[in-house]
Amino acid sequence: MKIHNKKSKIIFILANIGIMGLVLMLNMFYRKRDLMQKYDV
Repeated sequence: MKIHNKKSKIIFILANIGIMGLVLMLNMFYRKRDLMQKYDV
């Protein structure tokens, strides 16, 4: 039971890091696109 909890905890942490990374990447992508649009106009 303890091992299972540890494993699920690690998976949960990895999932959180992955989601945070995706959010940061999306934010950077949209910010870059907005900047490009501003300079284009």
